[in-house]
Amino acid sequence: MPSKPLANYLKSLRRRAGLSQKELAFLIDSKGRDAVSKHERGKTTPPLEVLICYQLLYGTPINKLFAGRFNDLESLFRERVNGLLYTLEQKPDTPIGRLKMGTLKRFLGEEPIN
Repeated sequence: MPSKPLANYLKSLRRRAGLSQKELAFLIDSKGRDAVSKHERGKTTPPLEVLICYQLLYGTPINKLFAGRFNDLESLFRERVNGLLYTLEQKPDTPIGRLKMGTLKRFLGEEPIN
């Protein structure tokens, strides 16, 4: 049975890069290492600018850096997509409704991408 991915891989990547939390804080333009520690422990979610810095530094896409969190959010998002799709299917057929449903079905892999 495959193990569940960690919430994030920031600490292991930072250590593999030989960087201290203080050095990383400097690179991501943070005031101190406390923010880095909170990101590594999953206590806070980094802002978009910091996420991009992590991706640039480690050469790893954000969805891989935060694999566990990504999987959790993807599952929740799929539930929401299915709920909205169900709601739209109950409404009268319109061009905008078909557009919306096509977008949602493509996300779910139920409709080919043009």
